[in-house]
Amino acid sequence: MINWIEIPLIRLLLAFMLGIALACHTKFHFYLEIPLLIFGFFVFLYFHQSAISYKNRWIGGALMYVCLFVFGHQLTHHHNAINKAGHYKNFIQKENTFLAHIGEMPSTKKSTKLVLKLQAIQVDDVWESTHGKLLAYAEADSISKSLAYGDQVVVHSNIRQIESSKNPHAFDAKQFYQFQNIHFQTFIKSEHLTPTGEIAGNPILKTAFTLRKKFLRSLENYLSKPNELAVGEALILGYKDNLSDDVKEAYSRTGAMHVLAVSGLHVSIVIGIITLLISFFNIKNKRIKKLIVLLQLLCIWGFAFVTGASPSVLRAATMFSFLVVGKAWNRNANIYNILAASAFFLLLINPYALMQIGFQLSYLAVLSIAYFQPKIEKWFYFENKILAYFWSLSAVSLAAQIGTMPISLYYFHQFPIYFLLSGLLVVPAAGVILSLGLLLFLLDLTMPFLANIVALVLDKILWGVNLLIFRLQDFPHSVIEGIWIGFGAVLLLYLAIALTSVWLQTKHFKWFNYGLVTLLLFAFVQGKRTFDLSNQQSMVIYDVSRNSLIEFYEGTQIKVYKNKQLDDKRLGFSAQNHRIFKGVSPSSSVEPIILSEQNQTIQFGEQSILVLQEEDTAIKQSDYILVRNNPILDLTPVLENAQVKQVIFDSSNSPKKIEKWVECCQNKGIAYHVTSSAGAFELKF
Repeated sequence: MINWIEIPLIRLLLAFMLGIALACHTKFHFYLEIPLLIFGFFVFLYFHQSAISYKNRWIGGALMYVCLFVFGHQLTHHHNAINKAGHYKNFIQKENTFLAHIGEMPSTKKSTKLVLKLQAIQVDDVWESTHGKLLAYAEADSISKSLAYGDQVVVHSNIRQIESSKNPHAFDAKQFYQFQNIHFQTFIKSEHLTPTGEIAGNPILKTAFTLRKKFLRSLENYLSKPNELAVGEALILGYKDNLSDDVKEAYSRTGAMHVLAVSGLHVSIVIGIITLLISFFNIKNKRIKKLIVLLQLLCIWGFAFVTGASPSVLRAATMFSFLVVGKAWNRNANIYNILAASAFFLLLINPYALMQIGFQLSYLAVLSIAYFQPKIEKWFYFENKILAYFWSLSAVSLAAQIGTMPISLYYFHQFPIYFLLSGLLVVPAAGVILSLGLLLFLLDLTMPFLANIVALVLDKILWGVNLLIFRLQDFPHSVIEGIWIGFGAVLLLYLAIALTSVWLQTKHFKWFNYGLVTLLLFAFVQGKRTFDLSNQQSMVIYDVSRNSLIEFYEGTQIKVYKNKQLDDKRLGFSAQNHRIFKGVSPSSSVEPIILSEQNQTIQFGEQSILVLQEEDTAIKQSDYILVRNNPILDLTPVLENAQVKQVIFDSSNSPKKIEKWVECCQNKGIAYHVTSSAGAFELKF
């Protein structure tokens, strides 16, 4: 059982993370933070040094937690670039000319996505020094495709704030980029993007991205099949731009998606390869062992930079560096303290890392493996080494799943049934693929004739892994979809896991009872939600640019109206998560009804909605009016002839026409809703 006295860093880290979380999710800011922090620290020192009674020893600890909480909050507030003087937001005009350099490796699909780090901005013909990151999309031409990390460019464009999602439960781009310290975006025309020929940025990262680009070209030369190349690029170098939707879906539904993101698994494989090679020499000399630790660190960070130094791999490299050094320094070092120290270090550099899904999953998986894997492995004993290996691998998968399942359900709303089988297939293969990939890069530089042989083997293994994943996806009931749990339910699941673990460790039946009560409470919360959904009646008019989308919910049955041009991909992006929230499974067959080009009335229960898209002198009585498809329409006679509760204008209309119609509604005292500004219109009956 975990002894909390032996892991003080975990307790201190929790206070620090609570301060970060408060700063990330609220606008609350108290300006006495620094004086309070200093005061609390000195009070803590006083109580720590003075001979206070044993029963009051908690006071010093409590003050330390308060200090760390305040420090976490203050650090996060100051980490936000938009709060710093000189940020480019203070100089934004209608049209802007600015000097910047490419801050991350560009990616190109329909357009070239760039993260620009601004250096200067032109204000009234005067260049002002500035800073801050800007998300940019440039036309995919020869200029934008030739850009690399560190290249300096002059850009002329308008800059606008990244907006929150307008549809319920849809991907929130504003929050996603906020936690990357990016708050604004721009769209650049070809003629307004000019490389200066100068190089800026971090020279180490520049070298890392250059190496990654070279190795990507190497894989392209040796692997010709699209799916094998895409999976090879993702698994070896963490480059996922070429993965097709089918491949992503197959790996996701089988629980193997984590293999395609270079992170903890890949770093652990690198460490495993080094450890295996070293084991052949049976080294006992202490000095040489210290050199081996240095070699492990060099390999870890060399791999991190070869794969492009992405946030996920840098996080994993830091975590495993702490583990390698901590265990080498003191064999009895507590793994939980080491993990807490690495997390504290990463959060000191970037407190927003706490809000990244990868950070949360990585640490929860490693913590869960450290605690549960030894216990699970003891369930069965195999004398056969092959069976013992696969059981040990299964124990790791089960342990990781225990720690990550609640939060995976929260974010991804699905549970892969065959995760254990995919882990047994893919994880060993990942080790072989990664080893062959690194060997291929080495041989490509030194002995190209041997590289062809390695590439042939690598290609066949990648083909086999893809085949197995697609076959596994076709197994019946391969994934449970449409799971929706709230954050409170996530906390209840983790509490139940913790209490059950204590029961298994101590054998005290009261902990089993506590865990059972927590699970019953979780079941009650989910059961009440299911009951509420079975009795729901609601309507949603989504905000979809230049399109119309209406959904009616009765229980968990859904009726969808859309215009012909709206494809399934855009429909899913706008509505899929909200459908899951409403209890509609993604696998449910939903046949959309195409909206007519003429006016029509849709009846839902006792409510009616008039879809208005052309002039009509004989307007029928309706509860609601949806104006769509940008009609030439004088709304005044409509509002005089029809008594309506509310008029809705969706994003298939032009902003100028909406302005006039809104003015008409205001003059008539009629309630209105504009989806492009107020978001989707949702009504519960």
